[in-house]
Amino acid sequence: PRCSLPDVVGDEDMRRRRKRYALSGLKWHKTDLTWSVHSYPTPSTSPNLPNHVVDMLLRYAFKAWSDVAPLNFQQLQKDSRGVTEEGDI
Repeated sequence: PRCSLPDVVGDEDMRRRRKRYALSGLKWHKTDLTWSVHSYPTPSTSPNLPNHVVDMLLRYAFKAWSDVAPLNFQQLQKDSRGVTEEGDI
């Protein structure tokens, strides 16, 4: 047993990773994608996760994705009223 859990027992098909998505036959041709955060965690629920850290982690994740796929991600900025338009993601 690993981590005090029993080993997985079953045939090979049961142990293989399964797809967690479905292809609909449609292809999205857009490669330049925009993103924005609609709401950040509140300091009372996540005191160690300020907004700039959330933004940094998302930029890091999108960079990892764009490093291996033909995608470009751009974060949308807030306007003078503090409002961000809706992005693709």
